[in-house]
Amino acid sequence: MNWTMMLQVKGILLFISVVFVSQQVEALNECERGVKRPHPSQENAYQLFSRSNHLKRWIDHECRRFTIFDPRKCACVEKTAEAFVSGDSRRHKNNFRPYTDNDKSQRESEEDDYVPMHRPSRESPSHFERWTDGQWVKENCNFPFYTGLVWSQVRCRCEWGTNRTAPIAVEDSETPAICLMMLHVTFNDGEIRDEGRGVWINIKNKLGAEAIADNTAVGGYAGSFRGASMVIPYFKSNVIGPIFHIGFQFLLCPGNPDTDIFLVHNDCKESKDGPSLVVSYQSWKQRIVLAMRTTESEGPGQVYCTIKNPGPQRSWLKVDIRYQDHVLEVMANDELCATGERFQGPMVTNNCPLTLMGESFCGKIDEVIITRGCTEEHAIS
Repeated sequence: MNWTMMLQVKGILLFISVVFVSQQVEALNECERGVKRPHPSQENAYQLFSRSNHLKRWIDHECRRFTIFDPRKCACVEKTAEAFVSGDSRRHKNNFRPYTDNDKSQRESEEDDYVPMHRPSRESPSHFERWTDGQWVKENCNFPFYTGLVWSQVRCRCEWGTNRTAPIAVEDSETPAICLMMLHVTFNDGEIRDEGRGVWINIKNKLGAEAIADNTAVGGYAGSFRGASMVIPYFKSNVIGPIFHIGFQFLLCPGNPDTDIFLVHNDCKESKDGPSLVVSYQSWKQRIVLAMRTTESEGPGQVYCTIKNPGPQRSWLKVDIRYQDHVLEVMANDELCATGERFQGPMVTNNCPLTLMGESFCGKIDEVIITRGCTEEHAIS
């Protein structure tokens, strides 16, 4: 066999081996392609990367019931799967806590706060580390839309600290900051934005929402919404507390709708117990209905506010809701129209965002303000 034939045979064998190896390589899954990842704080959820025009963000998705997300399989699996470590096996060797001898002291100090696949970061109270793809990956509780969230190793999730403007570690003796401006939605200069904290406002049905010039509105601009809504994720698992104030003004489109028009609520499919706050308007009765659940009351309570002086047709209706010392007050156009004293304790916190308006709303809204812990002594309330 001459050299030419040997080279040809080697070339054929090389080609066959390359084809054979290439057939053995599995296609990359979504996690390996970088478009899917574990949720930064929820074991039973994951995130998918979304790109729409110039907007790039990670969108939350929840696993079906009784399953958690396995980063090795890039899928939701049964919670009893071998990939996850039970609480009784914390001292057993496993692939998700690859401590070396150098980590022994840290492991012993953290054993009481053991959480599979998670550990706090030394960089910042708002940072933690997740065991993913064979390595510890840093995560930031406040990325990309929040401030003031800190990592809780005991609860294995991100929680609100004592200061919503900076990530400060929570101590057992500390209490949440008082008199906090949680939201201040304005429409000045033709923009829909929050001037209180700069939080992200997710607008549903954007074609039906815009900021328009209106000389009867505060600042000369108002928000025009037709079947659209504003969803604020900042309020997910965020405590509003035993003292709060909600204020806004709205003006409906011409007509007299015979259905309840939702103005403010915190309902979503993730909440098993339903909303803890619903504010709606019944146009045919000219009254505001407020339903609220508190931690120490039996079931939700309702109050009805009938507008005493509705004013001329096509005029703004100003609404102020205050809760303090277990007393709920509703004011319409600066006049007290409803009082509820059956409530006990702070308003129930759930895992839903706050939603302003919705499919049934057609009209304008302006100057939405929500504060927590603020009494009459505070200027921002």
